[in-house]
Amino acid sequence: MTTTPHDWYVEHRADFASRLLDEADEAAFRRHLATCSECRKAIDDASVALGWLSIGVAPVAPRPGFTQQIVRELTPPRGSGRGAWAPWLAAASAVVLLGGGWWRSARDVTAMRDAVAAMAAQSAQRDTQLVALNDTLSIVRRASRVLHAPVRMGTMTGSLTILDDPVSHRWRVFVTGLPPAAPGERYAFWFVCEDGMVRGADVTPQAVGGAQLTLGMPERGGRVMGAELTMERVQQTAATTTSMTLAKVMID
Repeated sequence: MTTTPHDWYVEHRADFASRLLDEADEAAFRRHLATCSECRKAIDDASVALGWLSIGVAPVAPRPGFTQQIVRELTPPRGSGRGAWAPWLAAASAVVLLGGGWWRSARDVTAMRDAVAAMAAQSAQRDTQLVALNDTLSIVRRASRVLHAPVRMGTMTGSLTILDDPVSHRWRVFVTGLPPAAPGERYAFWFVCEDGMVRGADVTPQAVGGAQLTLGMPERGGRVMGAELTMERVQQTAATTTSMTLAKVMID
């Protein structure tokens, strides 16, 4: 079989990634990486793979040759795409978890389980966020009416925007321009109904004074005629609450 100078670098990628080359060969390999994107990608992928294997644990020195063996097993055939890493990572994970003398004690296995559980929790959180985003988009797409009013509070100016979804009978509410509530103060969203005001929800500004709410129509109060955004001050000494309207919008 005909070989090329590049084949030497392909053959020794595992040795370079596991730091098993002597100084001269390692220096030559580094010079080669400066001009070879294929080898750079292979080394980067191997480094990521090895880094993933040690998440949350304290490794001890493996038996001689074990690191090189793992790197070689993790290195897909030349020309393989990034997706080729998946089965190699699964196999390497099994080696790490099932034996080989890699972990120092049972506490390390527990730490690995905790890391996996944390990743699973993050994945579940992203799924929840995705469901919420899809729900928001469905309201936006079906909205038959948009209500809007400016929000004025001192020198700050923001907005109150409501998207009315006639299918789910819900409102998607967007508020901008609110400063953080001071101690003893709170913001609130109200439905203006034909039988009086019905409290919808407290409004807690997030980054740059924005807040978002999804609210169903109130079960009491009669027909909804509009909405108000208020700031409430709780008087502890008198046990009373005063309210100031920041924005009001009525349905035509």
